[in-house]
Amino acid sequence: MDSNPFGAIVGGIIGALVGAILWTGITIILRQEFGIAAIAIGFLTGFFVRTLGKGTTSIYGIIGALFTFLGCMIGKLFTIIFVQSRETGVSFSEALMDFDLGLTIPLIEQTIQKFDYLFLAAAIFTAYMYSIHKGKQMHFRRR
Repeated sequence: MDSNPFGAIVGGIIGALVGAILWTGITIILRQEFGIAAIAIGFLTGFFVRTLGKGTTSIYGIIGALFTFLGCMIGKLFTIIFVQSRETGVSFSEALMDFDLGLTIPLIEQTIQKFDYLFLAAAIFTAYMYSIHKGKQMHFRRR
């Protein structure tokens, strides 16, 4: 099995974006943010990194963890933009296109709560562990 760092990066991008969109969708539908969604992004991103990257070293775990962090921040940001669009009466797509990227970090800092850090850490750990392909497991029989 040949490892593929480029595939791992592509997998990380796919997992992070799909996870962020799902996080935002769940938040929109249920009108409440759930920290467990961050862990789901970790699983999803880790799955794509492992499947497309096929890596067995820690660098693949780092790739998964990094893209999970980015996916969680994008999900949080999309949620903020959605809430602002609802409050101002503009469409989500219009609010997204008009959003000033310079406000990203201050807005996330204002809206993040203590438990968010816990779920973010769990998501990053999950992605790290799930991104590394274990290869064939050797089983030994006892005599």
